[in-house]
Amino acid sequence: MATGLLVGPSSASAQSTQDDTALTQQPRLSLNETYVKDVQRDASTVDLDNLMSVFGFVFASLDDTVTVYPTENYFYFRFFLKGVEWAGNIRLDIIDRDRGAVHFAYFESTTEWAGDGVSNHRTLGPDDGVILKKAGGLTYDLTFKERTVRFKLNDLSDYPVPEHFLRDNEIYLGPVFDESGIEFYLVHDKELKNFLYVLNESKPVPDKLEPLPEAQDIFIGRRTGFAYFRDARKGRKILIGVHQSNVSQNTYFDGPFDQLPDNFLDRDVFRKALKRSFPGIPDSIDDFGNFEGGEGRVLINPYKTYGVSADLVGISDCAAAAKEDGPYYSCFQSEE
Repeated sequence: MATGLLVGPSSASAQSTQDDTALTQQPRLSLNETYVKDVQRDASTVDLDNLMSVFGFVFASLDDTVTVYPTENYFYFRFFLKGVEWAGNIRLDIIDRDRGAVHFAYFESTTEWAGDGVSNHRTLGPDDGVILKKAGGLTYDLTFKERTVRFKLNDLSDYPVPEHFLRDNEIYLGPVFDESGIEFYLVHDKELKNFLYVLNESKPVPDKLEPLPEAQDIFIGRRTGFAYFRDARKGRKILIGVHQSNVSQNTYFDGPFDQLPDNFLDRDVFRKALKRSFPGIPDSIDDFGNFEGGEGRVLINPYKTYGVSADLVGISDCAAAAKEDGPYYSCFQSEE
């Protein structure tokens, strides 16, 4: 019998699997050619003035199974039509998804030169031919026009914060998965009565964090513009800023204020944290901080909106001058 490497059906199949795996790890190429073709799309069966027409187009374009990464359960999408970029989301809100409600919104993408444009939103249900059923855990099946798409919400239930990350007076509220792809731990300080978004570095962070030349304890993400202070006292990075251009244009990088860990909150603990930090909020808020009548949600954004990196240096100076924990950690709270 000849000796050496056996190349047969099994080894060939294994090689093919390895090649496929390697291919999925490659960057995905984005072509200007594709972009130009997209922006030139004009004739369409999609009626932008008809919400159900847009919903039907979006739904028909989805794979049979999709993953909803952001922790406030927004499934975001974008498309071009008639020379305009449109954006929107399908949301399975923890408040009413088990009652079959599906929130759908779409709008002209915000720009600095034109501001907000046309927008449309509606809560859909059986009367619209939209059927949402829980398939188990954080998995839901959405059916429309005899087709079903499975929505897998991001299950971060087994997501403990590293013990060394927390100070004695801090409590961990839950994991935050931002639409930017950045992950945080949402922390509340009972003594200082404030919140912190602490960067999750238990896995590679999908950004390039670069220190400021004038403040080496501050890092800014080249992709996201997120700014962090390196908290050497606890070996963690605290979110201290987001860039104002991303806030004004409502991009994926406008900060994690809209991606609270809804699926994982201890509602009583969270409500008490809100009342502790915002004693003036009405008692009528629900356990997630939503105001009565759907008029918005308590804003948890303990970080600065900055225009240039120099806007952040004062935070480093404040921390360097602090002698005790209290003043030190107060440096990271926005006064906006």
